Amino acid sequence: MNTNSKKILFFGTDDVSVVALEALLVSNVNIVGIVTRPDRPSGRKKEIIISPIKEIAIKNNLKLFQPEKLNLCLNEILATKPDMILVCSYGKIIPKEIIDYPEYKCLNIHPSLLPKYRGATPIESAILNCDQFTGVSFMVMSPELDAGPIIDQIKIKIDSNETGSSLREKIKKIIYEYLTNNLDKLFNKNIKTTTQDESKVVFVSPISRDDKKIDWNKQAKFIDAKIRALYEKRIAYTLINNLSIKVYKATINNSMNTDNYKCGEIINISDQGIFVATKDKAICLEQIQLPGKKITFIEQIINGNLPFKKGDKFD
Repeated sequence: MNTNSKKILFFGTDDVSVVALEALLVSNVNIVGIVTRPDRPSGRKKEIIISPIKEIAIKNNLKLFQPEKLNLCLNEILATKPDMILVCSYGKIIPKEIIDYPEYKCLNIHPSLLPKYRGATPIESAILNCDQFTGVSFMVMSPELDAGPIIDQIKIKIDSNETGSSLREKIKKIIYEYLTNNLDKLFNKNIKTTTQDESKVVFVSPISRDDKKIDWNKQAKFIDAKIRALYEKRIAYTLINNLSIKVYKATINNSMNTDNYKCGEIINISDQGIFVATKDKAICLEQIQLPGKKITFIEQIINGNLPFKKGDKFD
């Protein structure tokens, strides 16, 4: 089938959605519009930052929609008359009127092996829960959250040192390769799908500030998983002496005895890092950010004025 004449309306917002849009652009399909979330102020100065999706739309002279609520410009969006709608990391609920419109359906790309991890944080959740595998689901969208029938799923191995950032890169590569190789397949009214098993559904919510806080009473593997899962976007943190310390990198130490230490207690500080007791093992904090300072490896600040010492306890 010649997909060049087929009209696609694209919904996306974050860096994962960028690769999906780039795949459509190199495939020379007819992109009739881009729907992305409104610009938001970012950083301490609350400067308006243009999203990469918007930048691509402007660069390629594509029709752009940034509604606060989709219902406010429903007619304008549907006036693009798409043959297919493709959604990837858009971040808002899409009305049924839009989902039901296209001849070749409204398709969604979700970064998990559905029905596991429906919702906002599937990438982080797979690492947080120490899963060995995750994946990408290509599905037909339904009004219910991530509940539509599955077209394809690609499985991804989660490495022992996987971070949220490295897993996102794996997912982006899969999305790009799949779309550039399978657009003909997706433009098929009789495409084979598999219904999700509702008994195996797991929902995941957005990560709050409390979720980012390290609980030193947990086993070391779960603390290590949290630090890796939240790198490089959200960042895990811990409190000590009324200060909030962000933790970017840590490793589990399997040899240090923690029997005589409380959970969260600093066992030692050296150029290797800050060794902290957990429920079962020690964790070595290697890269941190002190309040008002740059992200730093411990070996670079070991002789500086650290706001804590051996024997102090992280909350």
